[in-house]
Amino acid sequence: MISYSTRISYFTKETHFFLDSEAVRIEQKDTAAKIILYKNITSIRISYMPDRMRNNNYRCNFTAGKEEYIFQSSIFVSLANFRDDPAGYKKFLTAFIQKVYAANPSVQLLSGRPKAAYRSSVFLML
Repeated sequence: MISYSTRISYFTKETHFFLDSEAVRIEQKDTAAKIILYKNITSIRISYMPDRMRNNNYRCNFTAGKEEYIFQSSIFVSLANFRDDPAGYKKFLTAFIQKVYAANPSVQLLSGRPKAAYRSSVFLML
């Protein structure tokens, strides 16, 4: 079983992702585990999301139904302190995409930021 743990920011809980044969299991402290069948995942978006604190931050957003889930290569440790795990992220992401695509060949594989995120970042720079 391949697993990956991430924490996006101070305001989020650490999230653990586990790849089983038929589904990804998502666990957070004090929360019931979520089990998402690979065949129910409709889109996977991979993007490069750097900011002031994380220069090498890669992110994966995936959608199942109306829910969106995120894991990323930079892991929040404490205020202004992030730990990079590019090798673990890449290993997990590769296995995740292979399992989802095997179960659902019609899954949308997307790259880059969504248009709204790109436009808002440009607007904020002006």
